[in-house]
Amino acid sequence: MDGISKPMLDCLDWTEWGMKNFGAIITSRTLPLAVMRKCIAAGLCRENGMGPVCDADGFIQETRRERMGYVLTDKGRQVLEEARRAIA
Repeated sequence: MDGISKPMLDCLDWTEWGMKNFGAIITSRTLPLAVMRKCIAAGLCRENGMGPVCDADGFIQETRRERMGYVLTDKGRQVLEEARRAIA
């Protein structure tokens, strides 16, 4: 887990949450694009294609504008699991 910062671990955690609830997650104030780009460069996340923006209930908020979605890679899942084991 060397080279993985706290914001990157938070990014992995938020991305996993988004994948479980919506299939992917978009960047926002909670999940900055700059941190997501670091995770992509490290091979922890990848782009999943364009999709509509929705709220926490899954209802589409912005029907006219799509944004890039992101998901974890296998390496990202492994790093997240290792971090959780280290905390427990």
